[in-house]
Amino acid sequence: MKSGVAEIVGRQVAGIIVATNKRSPEQQLFLTFSDGTYFEIWGSNFNCSGGVDQKGPQAAINYITQNGGTITAAYGNAANLT
Repeated sequence: MKSGVAEIVGRQVAGIIVATNKRSPEQQLFLTFSDGTYFEIWGSNFNCSGGVDQKGPQAAINYITQNGGTITAAYGNAANLT
């Protein structure tokens, strides 16, 4: 993942836009921020969670690793936990 994802830490999400395309990238998720900027997440196939989990970053890290995932980067309040 590009390191630009670190740039979203601390920004306030003001909106979310979800898009699908017949060409690449097939799926896009745009986080729009209160300062007028946005961040795009895209891929060929991804699913979103059923809702916001009430647990903290350590619980997310545990979930990832317990299910065989590998953390490749962590920023913000999760940076010192990996």
